Amino acid sequence: MVKLSGAPLPRTGRMLDEKRAIITPSHAVLNEVSFRGDTDGWREALQRFCKIKGLRWGTIDSGCVILSSGVSYPLDDCSVKTLS
Repeated sequence: MVKLSGAPLPRTGRMLDEKRAIITPSHAVLNEVSFRGDTDGWREALQRFCKIKGLRWGTIDSGCVILSSGVSYPLDDCSVKTLS
């Protein structure tokens, strides 16, 4: 359990594990999740968690995977692996 130091929690909805990983050409592996309800709140909470734990995260926008480091890759250059 990680304390998010008093930051507000998402008001509604949930974060869903999509059971897939996106693998970038640089071999960064990102577990795919989606949000329902307070999507901005869930996204902010996940990013805060990653910062606290020293993990990278990414988003998909305009056909590109954009890593938290600022590096981006066309989604077509990435592979997707189904997780069990």
